[in-house]
Amino acid sequence: MGNLGRLGIRLMNESYGIFSNAKVVRQGQILPTENTFNGYYGALDHVLGDMKAATRVWNETFSILISAYPDVDSQSIRDFLDGDGGRRLGDVVIDGFIDNMGAAYDSLDEHPVIAPEAARMKRMLSAEIARQKWISKELERSPMSSTNGSLKSVESVLDRANYVWDVVRSEEKKKNWKERDQAMHDLQKTADVLSTVSRAWMAQRR
Repeated sequence: MGNLGRLGIRLMNESYGIFSNAKVVRQGQILPTENTFNGYYGALDHVLGDMKAATRVWNETFSILISAYPDVDSQSIRDFLDGDGGRRLGDVVIDGFIDNMGAAYDSLDEHPVIAPEAARMKRMLSAEIARQKWISKELERSPMSSTNGSLKSVESVLDRANYVWDVVRSEEKKKNWKERDQAMHDLQKTADVLSTVSRAWMAQRR
């Protein structure tokens, strides 16, 4: 098989281990926002005027999304909430809070919006998230060649590495040496990317 094939196998095995450990750590974990000025948290903090209240809503929303989308990793959920999709969801949630306040809502107050008590807020958020069908499309985006370290990008590259490895073994069995060598080079490049995204994923652990 040669040094090229052995190196590819080593990188793949190493990345498998990194990926498996990272998935256990990050799957189902509520992560803090990394975008306090924009995104979901920013929308909440702006209208609630209370970091503790915004954090409470953030955590409850995160927990609901984990339950609603068990196959989506925590990093992807945070990326969604910290991005444009989170801002869009934040506007919807804020409108729901305003409706819940009814006559108590005063748009002239500096921070007129108040989050409902815990049980009611959980019911409201769960119902609103279930209604927003676009959320699933946002969370299921999977960049095939990304090196951004998301769990989905690691899974995508891992699938590619497994496919190329099957091609290598198939061509070797057929004694198609030219095709095998080409697949070996492809495996090397794919394994390098796999190692990169896996390490990026681990570097994001909090």
